[in-house]
Amino acid sequence: MSLFSKLASENVNTYAVGQDGGAMADLAAAIARGEISDMHGAETFVDRKGLAKDDEVKVPSPRMDYEFTGVSIWLELDAEDEPPIQAQIDRYQGLGNEPLFPVHATVLYSMDEALLDGGDEEFMRNRLQMVVDSLPTKLIFLTPKRLVYFPYPKTADNGNGFGCIMPFFLIKPNPPLVQLFEKCKDHFPPDERHGGRVQMRRVKSENSLLDLVGEGKGKWTTSSKPLNPKRIVQEKGVTPRVSMTPRGLAKRGRSGSFHALSTGKAYTPHLSIAYLDMSRTDIMNESVCENIVKENPETMQPVRAKYLSAWWTKGKVEDWKRICKVALY
Repeated sequence: MSLFSKLASENVNTYAVGQDGGAMADLAAAIARGEISDMHGAETFVDRKGLAKDDEVKVPSPRMDYEFTGVSIWLELDAEDEPPIQAQIDRYQGLGNEPLFPVHATVLYSMDEALLDGGDEEFMRNRLQMVVDSLPTKLIFLTPKRLVYFPYPKTADNGNGFGCIMPFFLIKPNPPLVQLFEKCKDHFPPDERHGGRVQMRRVKSENSLLDLVGEGKGKWTTSSKPLNPKRIVQEKGVTPRVSMTPRGLAKRGRSGSFHALSTGKAYTPHLSIAYLDMSRTDIMNESVCENIVKENPETMQPVRAKYLSAWWTKGKVEDWKRICKVALY
């Protein structure tokens, strides 16, 4: 095996270039320094060095390098309903040389484990069971609305973006799903998106939210600043509400493009099918998303949520580990 091959990771693309002593070592060193990361760069180097293109060596593909944090709550599917979407995860994570992950819908993510008894398994299992026991109905369907091509650069969400292409099936909100989300917020601390790191002061209705802001006690917030009463929109004959337009969300430090996907609701249920480096538009783009749905219509069928689970989502995708899960039915 050449030095070039030894330096490459196991999950890499294979290209035909030469293995010529010192020049080969130079090529390996250029890859290790990050100066070459794709076929074009390798071929340019080969042409410049005059290497023969007759032997196989490995050129690492760019991979997502985001480091996730904390504990997350997922909905996992009934085993009978997993295959269509899991097949897409396996395909595109494989093409991107990224680690596989189980199909799931995130409910809460990146919660501070210090507020969860350090992520203790028994503690988390009890909390999950309390959520399940409090649900009006245990039968929760996830119905895809469309497959969204979603580049999520690191600059998004005030620098909290994942720095990846994250295509996902947008899920239609329904009462059982929203009830689950609300119950999870009742039994768990705020996550990265829903309430920041400060415990939210919860409200029962849009009227009480208006009263809360009007009293100047606005602690129900997504940043360090309370909600601004000027962003309360009064519509004739309609209960006052917080503006959830993309512009309004941007002012509150949220990603308008993300939240607006489900008509402005803060909770955007979805099933991700890949986490790919931002440069991998060769394998994932809008056309690819369109073709996935056309060629695999079964991916748009309703699926049943079977488990509510807690996961360690610290580190990279390959580091994710399930803490425990509780059956919904």
